[in-house]
Amino acid sequence: VQLCAMKHYPELAKVVSFLDCWNKNWQQIPSGWESCAASNGMDKGKLSACADGAEGKDLLRESMKKAQAANAQGSPTILVGGAPYEGGREKNDFLRAICGKITGAKPASCAKIPEDIEVAAIILTDKRCKFCQTAGLEANLKSRFFPKLKTKTLDYGDPEGKALYKEMGIQHLPYMLFPPGVEKAERYARIAQWMQEKGKYKQLKIPA
Repeated sequence: VQLCAMKHYPELAKVVSFLDCWNKNWQQIPSGWESCAASNGMDKGKLSACADGAEGKDLLRESMKKAQAANAQGSPTILVGGAPYEGGREKNDFLRAICGKITGAKPASCAKIPEDIEVAAIILTDKRCKFCQTAGLEANLKSRFFPKLKTKTLDYGDPEGKALYKEMGIQHLPYMLFPPGVEKAERYARIAQWMQEKGKYKQLKIPA
């Protein structure tokens, strides 16, 4: 149905409005599209005939080929300049990625993208703890929230690590602190609910 809508109604705004309407009650998919088609000026009969007939099967088969060629493993799978995109999902994240792939003269919009600030973080862990690895967490934070994340890892077994453990009254590891200024990061609002005040720092609430 979606592929038929995109083919017969190529106006992007109309298709997006149709999909947004349908996705509001995603639990009922694949049913429930007819009212959304009607509210967006789409011919329900035309879409139904396409989806149920040979045309729909051909569109689905061609779409599957494109997905396989792109090695799509999930939805959405995004390629920028032919390469997998693993950045954030905000407008400026996509603009930075696209502008970075443009060779030669860039459009004026590329010059208007605000720069991401560098975000520092202190991680306190214990090398004896096999469950305290934070590499995955760091990668997730960098891709989704802080593209310019710089981390300093301290170990509980070292004097500096023990001093921080005592100073902050820490009860469990691993522990992650962000110095003042992290609030200025472009995507901070998206992670603010997992931050809590800890002296002059912001502590990321992560499992012990």
